[in-house]
Amino acid sequence: MSDDGFDVAKIAAPLHGVKPLSAAIHCPERMEHGICDPPSYMVRLALSVSGFKLFRSGEKVAWSSFLRFETIGFEVRDWKRSTWTIEAASGGPDAREAAERLKMKIRSACEILDAQLSALRRQEVEEGKFFLDNTYLKIRNVYEHFRSKMCERTPMPHEAKDICDALNAGLDDRRNRAVNGCAAVAFYYSAIEVLLDIAYALGNQEITYAVFRGLTWRERMSRVLPVGTDPELGRIHARLLCLKHQVRDRMLHGLGGEEIILLPTPRLGLLPLSYKSVGLMSALSTIPLSEAALEDVPGVFDDFDEWLGAHDPWRDYLLLAESVLPIPLFGDRRQEILEALGEGFEEWICAEQEYESYLLNHWE
Repeated sequence: MSDDGFDVAKIAAPLHGVKPLSAAIHCPERMEHGICDPPSYMVRLALSVSGFKLFRSGEKVAWSSFLRFETIGFEVRDWKRSTWTIEAASGGPDAREAAERLKMKIRSACEILDAQLSALRRQEVEEGKFFLDNTYLKIRNVYEHFRSKMCERTPMPHEAKDICDALNAGLDDRRNRAVNGCAAVAFYYSAIEVLLDIAYALGNQEITYAVFRGLTWRERMSRVLPVGTDPELGRIHARLLCLKHQVRDRMLHGLGGEEIILLPTPRLGLLPLSYKSVGLMSALSTIPLSEAALEDVPGVFDDFDEWLGAHDPWRDYLLLAESVLPIPLFGDRRQEILEALGEGFEEWICAEQEYESYLLNHWE
């Protein structure tokens, strides 16, 4: 067992027959490039734990290791800290077959290491000693795409032959906008999830993150936002809850529950249990979102965005979300962000992003 708690013998067992080299060798024959399973950082850790020497190869390559397997010399190296490459001292079918077997051995070692690492670090997760991946901008960009499609109206074709063609064109346009509207709604609420996480991370962590995430969406909103004391926000919150229940939840949960129950009714056919259960998403129509909802969605979301941008600390939370910087739940980095909030926070974000760009450009 290593000082880090790893069972080195188990990790190294799949690498039986692979011999580490203490010096670099020339490996001009590329066997495979762009390997992403497992990721580069895991290969580096598995080789290091198993006793293989790591070399710093230069720009774009964070690490490399030289080894011998089945009498053939190999270099296993990183590429831009994302994928990894296997190169050999000689080419030919034998080298390629050996390289494939070597890859499988490394993958097996990484799987064992990953299981051990996850078990060892579970305690850190339970103690809240971790960062959150900031996916806000990625989600928000998808929302903006579908929102623009939702708001696009296709002009009526001039070449329509009769009223039926015109009606069908109008129906297609409304259906397309409704489909894009459903996607926009789904991704907007996903983006809100990230903002709620940021508010928890930088706020009063009276409960654990796992417990916080286990709360309902409404409970989390009420916990981090003054929905009960700010009248304007309270009205926006009520509209968000309505859209969430009638559109987002119903669509993403398969339009299930009592809303899809249809009862045979004399002279009227199949009717819902209650007309109120149909709401903004008609179970009796091929168009998934009503015209009323299409008109209401942009206004609700814009009102919430404007409220966030006009109130502290939410305007800063938005800046942090859009920066894609990881969100710390503990430690010095969290304290550094808390101290930077307020006047000058935008400049602080820009400085952090410039440093991130420098690192990114260095490895790309």
